[in-house]
Amino acid sequence: MPNYFEGQDIRSDVVSDFLLLAPDDWHDANASGVHDKFFGNPRQRLRFGVALLEAAPYLPLAARQPLLKRATSLDPFLVTSHWDSASGDSVIGTLLDQGDWPERTSLTHCNHMSDELGTLARAGIGICITPDIECGMGTGPLVARRFVDQGGAASLGTDLSSYLRADILQQARILLQVERKSLAETAGKLPTKIGWHARPSRPSIGEASTWDFCRTSQFAP
Repeated sequence: MPNYFEGQDIRSDVVSDFLLLAPDDWHDANASGVHDKFFGNPRQRLRFGVALLEAAPYLPLAARQPLLKRATSLDPFLVTSHWDSASGDSVIGTLLDQGDWPERTSLTHCNHMSDELGTLARAGIGICITPDIECGMGTGPLVARRFVDQGGAASLGTDLSSYLRADILQQARILLQVERKSLAETAGKLPTKIGWHARPSRPSIGEASTWDFCRTSQFAP
């Protein structure tokens, strides 16, 4: 890949070839050997996973299908991928209809998804939220509460730990703060109760508004 920071001209064909580059047979065989040697015991706590390349959401459908099939062939405990709405609901639906998604998949971010959230929830695909980096980079609204409301399984994670602390409790605090702010803006009034979890509940008798933050299981992976 050319070093464009040194002033080289950007060639779209080179960038396209780089983004469409998929693992070859040697890498597949190497990963399979690692799986069999170090992760063959299904009872062990440390498990084998596959992270799809960062360009996965932006690949053409014809390129995504073999990529997902290769990931599935390695028999991973979990497949993860950074994802957003660039692919569109129709592409996700097509991949699901054709059975291309691995059985255990967790997509990360998904900030601008709307209809796709319901599609993922019905398919049993999870979403991992990384509030620190998503808020810091302004990538879009956090989707955990909306995804859970549609029956999905949301989890917390950390991203870019090369310069951010991998502090999962910090992620939980940021998520709570963001969701409480969002609920406050929607309600237009102060809450009368605050607990552990940002989830609206029905107002009690004699109270204008009550927010119940105590159902922490809603954010369990």
